[in-house]
Amino acid sequence: MHAVLNNFCQIYEHLFFFSSVKVKLGKPELKLGPGKVAVGDSVDLFCESKSGSFPVDYEFYHRNDSVGKGKAEKKEDAKYRVTVTSITMTGPYSCALQTEVSSKMQLSEGLVLSVMEPVADARITPGEDELAVTAEDNLCLTCSVAKGTSPSFLWIYNETIANESGLFQVQESGKLLCIESAQLHHAGTYRCQASNQLSSNRIFSVTSNNVTISISGGFCSWKLSTLSLYGTSIPLMPY
Repeated sequence: MHAVLNNFCQIYEHLFFFSSVKVKLGKPELKLGPGKVAVGDSVDLFCESKSGSFPVDYEFYHRNDSVGKGKAEKKEDAKYRVTVTSITMTGPYSCALQTEVSSKMQLSEGLVLSVMEPVADARITPGEDELAVTAEDNLCLTCSVAKGTSPSFLWIYNETIANESGLFQVQESGKLLCIESAQLHHAGTYRCQASNQLSSNRIFSVTSNNVTISISGGFCSWKLSTLSLYGTSIPLMPY
């Protein structure tokens, strides 16, 4: 009986020993979800190691600055959620793990988070709501945004797309709309639309103020006024 108990104790000691062995941490790997975001979105940071015992201490970095840390009791707990508040939060992120028996943190490779800023506050300059232009003069309108990553510009003239019209010169990737030698048919209402996109199903768009242009020359003043007759736009001369 004594021999049986002795063997049982030896087996128990071996099992306890193996259950207490701490496996050395492997090199951690950072995962981002998602890896491309817009300002205002949230990003989940995950720090994983293919080998190693838990619990672990974890920490996440943006460049060399710590953005969050904690203790994970199991693999899926080594994570942190970041709200993207600025375009400056783009760039490389990394993570580090350390167990109770590790002498130092194990650092992952860097992973780049791509951040774009939606367009906002489109505006046409000159900033007047009404512009009087003398016939045969030249004029350029500029569309700009207060913020936004790589915006695209579209000009609307009397509810039609001006970019596709031969009446204007669109320059600087659509930002500039120019009228050379202004004529009666240039009178009308103008606005611009600025847009950018994170993906094909996330498009951001803003519309500018309206600018009304009237054309004057000699003793006559041509105002913005049109009459639609049988589908044909006919300018009116009120004076």
